[in-house]
Amino acid sequence: MIRKGSQLARAEGIKFVSAENVRPHILVIAGRTSAGKSHLLHALASFAKRNYFIESVACLSSVQFADEIRQGLHFGDLPNVLQRFADDSLLALDDIDRLLGQAELADALLNVLQMRQAMGKRSLLSITLSHEPLSDHPISDFLVQQPAVSIL
Repeated sequence: MIRKGSQLARAEGIKFVSAENVRPHILVIAGRTSAGKSHLLHALASFAKRNYFIESVACLSSVQFADEIRQGLHFGDLPNVLQRFADDSLLALDDIDRLLGQAELADALLNVLQMRQAMGKRSLLSITLSHEPLSDHPISDFLVQQPAVSIL
């Protein structure tokens, strides 16, 4: 059952993952806690697998992303980890707001998103809206410039 407040977000998300080519290459799903952002992100990542032009889909939580980045830092393999995230046709990353308070994770996220954008790869992100500013990190300015759909 689609809630009335998420119909536009769902429609924009379907356009984003089903088109042959998209511009811009990043779509942010924003909303309050428990609005259905994660559910929509996972549904869109699954739907994207039907698109002939999307060869590979990586769908991760912010915790999974953070773990991969920390392992890359620990083992001195961060460039390869970042490149792996950059290479998938679609990267769906859930709850990115959880990454913004830690500089090394925010740096990695910004680096991956910029790499993906330069390569013309799609990135689908979810973020919880709050009354607090995002952060002082450059990722905040980057995210503010990206198209977003809101789930009410």
